[in-house]
Amino acid sequence: GAAGDLDLVDRMYSRATWLAERLLEANRTRLEGVGEIKLGFHAVPSLRQLHLHIISDDFDSPCLKNKKHWNSFTTAFFVSPEDMLTAL
Repeated sequence: GAAGDLDLVDRMYSRATWLAERLLEANRTRLEGVGEIKLGFHAVPSLRQLHLHIISDDFDSPCLKNKKHWNSFTTAFFVSPEDMLTAL
């Protein structure tokens, strides 16, 4: 139900925030110039299983190879965990 969904997203958000902080700490030199790590869900999921993306705001990745990929992280299509929790 909705309460279970809310709890799951909240736990995912908490764990992703923890992980993003660890990634920044462990890769401080390599990630120099990265302003922040972004967390979010795609408004229309790319996979059936619920998943939360963790991505640096420099978007330096071979996985962002076309406009569709770029837009999936830089437009309203990328929904923050806060907005997802509010919607639930």
